Amino acid sequence: MYDEILDAIIERLAKTKHIQKASMSETTLFVEDLNGKSLEIAHLATFLEAEFDVDLPYMKFSKQRTLGDMARFVEESM
Repeated sequence: MYDEILDAIIERLAKTKHIQKASMSETTLFVEDLNGKSLEIAHLATFLEAEFDVDLPYMKFSKQRTLGDMARFVEESM
């Protein structure tokens, strides 16, 4: 399930931030590497909640640093 979630995160960010999927991995830092903003984290969380039918507390989700951390958090929240 982790890989499916990570793929969904990368796919979504590729579309919304216009970044090539190949340039992102589980170790990519959302803020530092992708210049991610808090509103983008909120939109990503909302997308993941709908995609995987899970409730993600925003404050906890926003503390995840890498894309892999985000995917693990979603998986653990299921």
